[in-house]
Amino acid sequence: MLLPRQIEHAEVGIPSFSFDPSLVLYLPFYDLDGVSFASKDHYGRLCTATGALWLPNGRYFDGVNDRVVLASALNEVSVGHPFTILLWVKIDAGADGVIFANSLGANDRVAIWVSPVGVNYIGLCAWNGAAAGNAGQENFCWSESK
Repeated sequence: MLLPRQIEHAEVGIPSFSFDPSLVLYLPFYDLDGVSFASKDHYGRLCTATGALWLPNGRYFDGVNDRVVLASALNEVSVGHPFTILLWVKIDAGADGVIFANSLGANDRVAIWVSPVGVNYIGLCAWNGAAAGNAGQENFCWSESK
């Protein structure tokens, strides 16, 4: 998948690629203040921030109980369907927790997390109730386990 050129839409001042229906979620946290806000993509999904402090350069998540919750799950992000997730995060040393999670029920879940177990560990997990597939990166070397 090619990343679209980021061109500001002249009428509304947001990147033109955000109107593409294949972009299912776009949350530029530097531009989304307030407790409730709409995603800046084609769908305008309702989001609610809990505990995540808004700062001019983005949201600050303290790693305890902060989150942004969507009013409904992303049907486009599910086990058995190809998808791409692009995130930019700054993780404190010793961080532990989920960065992104989507659940379409007990048998269709996807999550990305960080863990202090190991060095520079980030993982991706997709599970369908009975089985889980995991991929993890430690010291920038990907591995897979099932």
